[in-house]
Amino acid sequence: MKNILLTLTLIVPLFVTAQNNSSHSFDNVVISLATKHTNYFFEGVENQFSVVVENVPCAEIYVKTEDGILKGESCKYTFNPEKKKHTACFSIYHITAEDTILLTSLEKRVRDIPEPVPVIVGKRDCKVDSTFFEIGDINPKIHLWLRDFLGTITFSTTRFSIMIFREGKPYYWNKFKGHKLPDELMSKLKKIKPGDNIVFYDIHYSGPTATDELLDIHFVYFEVVEKSELKKQQNGLE
Repeated sequence: MKNILLTLTLIVPLFVTAQNNSSHSFDNVVISLATKHTNYFFEGVENQFSVVVENVPCAEIYVKTEDGILKGESCKYTFNPEKKKHTACFSIYHITAEDTILLTSLEKRVRDIPEPVPVIVGKRDCKVDSTFFEIGDINPKIHLWLRDFLGTITFSTTRFSIMIFREGKPYYWNKFKGHKLPDELMSKLKKIKPGDNIVFYDIHYSGPTATDELLDIHFVYFEVVEKSELKKQQNGLE
């Protein structure tokens, strides 16, 4: 599992009060919560972030939360939010020899990991020619990707079904485990011809918060056409 990286910087003018009731003023407390996703964390993964306070050494910064598992020190942390929580609150302290000073408290949204969308050879739901699946010695696979997502989260296809229609009738159908298109299936796909329709469906997946679950968008559709028709479409003539 690779970590997510997020980026958010807040400039907060504030007064902070130490535990011994002495008062401290900071003109600009710059707090950076690292994510590539503006201002939220994702449930089920370790979100990597950093905290930077202007004019305060990392060794003197302490971050506390009760809304998940927080690890790290010296300005760099990972945070795995508690399940089913929609927000996470963080308290940021400046620790000195004399005082433990609360600098600020921050609240961030917690979001579910978006569900991936299946693609094959980088495409889905489109017209292809009869050579589409002939891509060398390596069998294609059902790849799962996230729309408009900047982090890196690992998903895998666990099983899927396929049906090939010829002249409007089922010509071949089967079920397979895993994400690769096996040799048996490839032998059929390399014999497709214009007029055929191919539907991958019942696509199940596993991820940080899912185990062999059916995708909401659980099918991929291809219409096999002549190369000349496909070329016209690609040139914008249709």
